[in-house]
Amino acid sequence: MTEIEEPEVGPGQVLLQVSAVGICGSDHHIYLGHHPYARLPMVQGHEFCGRILRYGPDCQVKLPEGSQVVIEPLLRCGTCYACRQGRYNCCESLAIFGVHRPGAFQERVVVPEYLMHASDGLEAAVATFAEPLSIAVQAVRRGRIQAEDIVLVLGAGPIGLATLLACKDLGARVIVSDVMPSRLEKATALGADQVFNPERDDPRVIREYSEGGVTAVIDAVAVEPAIKLGIEVLRAAGRYVLIGMSGKDLPIPISTVVAKEIDIIGSRNSSNLFADAVALLRRNVGKVEQIISVSNGLDTLPAMMDYSIEHPQKVEKMVVVL
Repeated sequence: MTEIEEPEVGPGQVLLQVSAVGICGSDHHIYLGHHPYARLPMVQGHEFCGRILRYGPDCQVKLPEGSQVVIEPLLRCGTCYACRQGRYNCCESLAIFGVHRPGAFQERVVVPEYLMHASDGLEAAVATFAEPLSIAVQAVRRGRIQAEDIVLVLGAGPIGLATLLACKDLGARVIVSDVMPSRLEKATALGADQVFNPERDDPRVIREYSEGGVTAVIDAVAVEPAIKLGIEVLRAAGRYVLIGMSGKDLPIPISTVVAKEIDIIGSRNSSNLFADAVALLRRNVGKVEQIISVSNGLDTLPAMMDYSIEHPQKVEKMVVVL
């Protein structure tokens, strides 16, 4: 913890008083020095909610000062190929708050006005979960998930559970796989139709439930055994969506992928879907409250960072309320 100068507000920017900030898995990697892209030293924090303190010049001022907003944390160039295709989430010059620019592990932060989304009526701690939900909404859109699908979600961490909510919101049936019994219990409580522990259960359970195989897999873990399981139980002409990150080159059973003509789809933060994530959050407040754990006070953040790293079986999503 340290004291820094209050950030200056430039044209098109807004000064926010941070209300709450979530601790993400990528924050763990930055904190431990394992993140390949973070610029250090860095004020972390990209899942955050705040109140508008002051507008800079040249702002549209669509929301009054004092309004609560949640922030889409992606800064893009707007001119590269990806941006011109409307996919600014993979902008060639992408910058993310808390990774490349100072984030919300501080009392006040400056953001571009266009990144703000109204979150009035939501508890600040709950509102921070809009960012993880935006990743899930993107994965569901990229995977073309529909009500008739049976989806296998690999991993019941925060992103896996967010993906469960996004799939169920569309009416799909969902099987959730994880090696932690506590996380499978949480998935069941949040509406999973079936849970699967790969260390205990036989893949035939998935095939029997899905009457021959799932139609889509959304992988939120990116480990070799999970990839093997997902490809094995996926139907021919199915979709395999990768949102989990790994620093390793992982093998994919190419012959099976070709024989089944499986679509392998990469997915990450959302493009043009953040408002949809906020709307999904509003429809699932009670369920999101079951995912988050709350600590009060910025001074608790270092201890909560350590605790969330050391006790993944007890903490899905740690949120610090300032």
